Amino acid sequence: MTDEQPHANAKGPAPIVRPVNYQARRQELESKVSDLSSSLNEFQEAPVEIRQEVAATLRPIVAWYEELT
Repeated sequence: MTDEQPHANAKGPAPIVRPVNYQARRQELESKVSDLSSSLNEFQEAPVEIRQEVAATLRPIVAWYEELT
């Protein structure tokens, strides 16, 4: 076997491993949580009609997700 031939059991190139910047990832997630929290507060202050319309729109999506899990 030469260097140019892959090993018979090889399954392709080795995966690329990228270093994870945990501090940056944590800040990113905290920012998203903060944004979601603000959106939830705004939603809770919305008129009942809008909240009902949003809930009706989300029901099929939630049902679909629950079927997946």
